[in-house]
Amino acid sequence: MYFYATWVTLCLIGVSDAREHRIPNQLLLALLVITTLEVLFTPLFDEWLEVFTDKATSFVLCFTVGLLLHFMRVMAAGDVKLIAVLGFLLGLEPLTDYLFYTCVSTAFVGSMYWALNKLPSNLGDKNRGDFSLLSVSAVAYVGGEKIKHAVTTQQGLTYMPFAPVLIIGLAMYHYFSY
Repeated sequence: MYFYATWVTLCLIGVSDAREHRIPNQLLLALLVITTLEVLFTPLFDEWLEVFTDKATSFVLCFTVGLLLHFMRVMAAGDVKLIAVLGFLLGLEPLTDYLFYTCVSTAFVGSMYWALNKLPSNLGDKNRGDFSLLSVSAVAYVGGEKIKHAVTTQQGLTYMPFAPVLIIGLAMYHYFSY
């Protein structure tokens, strides 16, 4: 039951961030409550304190790293809260593996967002399927020359919702780890 409730809530968070570029606090709180209930009702009551301490430490660590990234203007506040809740969901041990899968999903989804936003706007709907890897490569080369200017001036940057990337990373972690 906890498994389904967790993934339904994660899907709602991902869709909300993709559509509205915001993560509702109510969904984050629901995810935290679901995860806490799962910890509270672990079959082995003797291990409850140890499991809870591990997950709380992971929560604080992920929140601290996320907050530093927020202060560096890399991510929004909702993403920081989601990262903290995902840290509580996972615990300390799987964080490095989860980080790897999140980096993979960030590279893939980020490159798709970047290519989508940088493709020439003169491609009409009738020609939408005609562009090739060569045209995307040309856009990447021309765009690569402008990246330094875009980052320093904060103009022309491509923004993507980060919650779907985090959730895809979690799905990849669960798929490839079990």
